[in-house]
Amino acid sequence: MALAKVLVVDDVAHMREVVADYVLRPNGYAVLMAENGEQALEIAQRDRPDLIISDIKMPGLSGLDLLRAVHRDRPGLPVILITAEGSEVIAQQALRAGAADYFIKPFDPDELLQSVERALRRSGAAAPASAPSFPQAPALTPETCLHVLTVMDDAVLLLDHTDRVIWQNTVAAALNLASETGAVTSPDLAALLARRLDRGEIVLDDGRSLEAHLTLLHDGGRVAVLRDVSVLKRLELAKSDFVASIAHNLRTPLTTILGYIGLLERAGPLNAAQAEHIRRARAAVDEMSSMLDELLNLKQLESGHTAQYAVVDISQLVTQVVEAFRPQAAAKSISLTNAAASDLPPVFGHPTRLRHMLSNLVENAIKYTPNNGAVSVVTYAQGEFILVQISDSGIGITPADQPYLFDELFRPEAVHGTYGGLRLGLFLVKRIVDEHNGRIWVESRLHEGSRFTVMLPVMRAKT
Repeated sequence: MALAKVLVVDDVAHMREVVADYVLRPNGYAVLMAENGEQALEIAQRDRPDLIISDIKMPGLSGLDLLRAVHRDRPGLPVILITAEGSEVIAQQALRAGAADYFIKPFDPDELLQSVERALRRSGAAAPASAPSFPQAPALTPETCLHVLTVMDDAVLLLDHTDRVIWQNTVAAALNLASETGAVTSPDLAALLARRLDRGEIVLDDGRSLEAHLTLLHDGGRVAVLRDVSVLKRLELAKSDFVASIAHNLRTPLTTILGYIGLLERAGPLNAAQAEHIRRARAAVDEMSSMLDELLNLKQLESGHTAQYAVVDISQLVTQVVEAFRPQAAAKSISLTNAAASDLPPVFGHPTRLRHMLSNLVENAIKYTPNNGAVSVVTYAQGEFILVQISDSGIGITPADQPYLFDELFRPEAVHGTYGGLRLGLFLVKRIVDEHNGRIWVESRLHEGSRFTVMLPVMRAKT
C-alpha cells in the first residue's frame, strides 16, 4: 500500500520542518512541502496529496483561499488549517469553508497527528503503510516486536474496528478488562472507546488507577496502552485531601466571623466609618470563601470520574447560568444578554463541570467589567462543534499576558492588587474544556474588553 501523501504549507521554513519531521515522517507519512499558497496549489494539482496542512496567514494566497481553491477541484480533500491567532472569526471561517480541523499555534504534535489520522480515515485515503525505517538499527522481525509488547511493564491491548479485543499482552490479561470473546468489560475503557477519546483514566475494581493512551490504526482498530499510575494518584489524592481539609476547617471560623458581623449590625446604629469597616470585613470574608470554593472545586475536578458524564443540552445550560448571574450584573448596571439557539445538538459531558466552566467565564466577565458596561453570551453550532462566546466591555488583557492566562495561579498584570481570588478559575476552566476534548481561546484589547470562545465537540453516534 502506498504511503499517504501530506502537503505541508507554511511561509516559515521552521514550521514546515516541525510538522514534517516531528509529526508526519516519524509516523510513516510521505511529505510534500510548499512555502506559499500559489506553490501549494500547483503541487496539489500535480502530485494529488491525500491531505493538506496549511498555515492560514501567508503572503499572497492565504490558507483559506487555498482551501477553497483545492475544494473546487477535489471537494473531499481534507485540509487542516493552522494559525498563530486564536480568533473566533477565523475559526468560524475555517469551519464554514470546510476545513477538516483547526489548530492554534503552539499546538500539540500528538493532537495534530490524531487529527491527520481521523481526517484520512474519513476521506478513505491511504494511511501510513509502515513505520519509518532506521538504517542504523537492526531489522525488527514480527517475532521481536511481539516479544517486546509481551514483556512490557505496561498493559497493551489491540482492538479491531468494532472495539473488540483481539490481542493483549500478559499484563493486560491479568487486569481482566475483556471477556474471553474479546468484549470490553471495563466500564471506564468502554466509555473511552465509545467517546472516541485518545486518552483517559481507568479505575480498576481493586482501586488501582491506569492512565490510558489509545492510538487509531489505519484499519479502524486501535491500540490501547495502559500505565499504572496508582502511586502518583495516591500522592495527588493526599495533597488534594490535605488542601480540602484545610478549606473545610477554615469555613467554621469564617462563619463565626460573619455571625459576629451580623450582630454588630443589629446592635445599634452605626456611624459611617463603622459601617464602612463592617463592609470591608464582610468583603474580606467573602473573598476568603471564594478562595476556599476554588480549592474545593479543584479537589472535585481531580477526583472526578467519567461515569458521571451524560447528554447535555448546552443551550439550556447556558441560559440557566446567565439567569443565575442577572442579579450580579444588575447590581453594576451591566447589560447582560444571551443569544443561545434552542436547536443546538447535544454534547456528551459532565453537567456540573460544564456549568462551573460557564459560570466562571460569565462571572469573570461581570467582575472585570466596570459599571454600566455590557456582557454578552452567544451560543451556536458550527460544523461538528458548538461554540460558546462570552464577550465583555471590561478592562481587557495585554497581549503579553494572554499566552499565560490559563496557567495555574497566573493573574494578568492589569488586575494585580485590584481583584481578589486564588487565581485558579481560568486554570480550572481550561482543565474542564480539555477534559471534554474542546478548545478555548481569548481575544482581548486592554481597556476595550475581552472575548472568550469555548469550542466543544457535538455528541456523535458511535461508528
